[in-house]
Amino acid sequence: TARDFSLAEELEEETDMTVRPVKVYLASQKAEAISTDTRTLRVLTHDPKVQWVLIFAYPNRELLLSLDPVGEESLIRSVVSALPQRGYGVPAPHTLFLKELDMSPVDIFYIGSDHPHNGLEYHPTTQNCHEWLLYVLEHDLKVNVDTCYASPAQ
Repeated sequence: TARDFSLAEELEEETDMTVRPVKVYLASQKAEAISTDTRTLRVLTHDPKVQWVLIFAYPNRELLLSLDPVGEESLIRSVVSALPQRGYGVPAPHTLFLKELDMSPVDIFYIGSDHPHNGLEYHPTTQNCHEWLLYVLEHDLKVNVDTCYASPAQ
């Protein structure tokens, strides 16, 4: 099908509908992408050399929500995977704290599976992880990316 969503592994959280506090982090594989300057999230996330992901940190588990282009056509697919637990409130390397909110793990799966970019062809400048991320931040997490400044994770 044109729409595509994937679990990196079988996760018990896929059916966990218990709403509870979760810390949301913006993460990058590049340390230099995480800065303490005054760029808004919209500007910060548009560095074409950086791939961004979201980390949802529950007290007992962390879930990663990311974009993964697949196949010869490079179709966009949202992926949810589990991260090794470091302890609640201990941020992963290269992260920025976004917000704490109340949501269930299954809500994260819905965010990934319902993303409108799923199944579209990946393009480096128009259909990419930056556009994918901005949609999640604005529409699903209700973050105003034009006025919000991410804080370095503590």
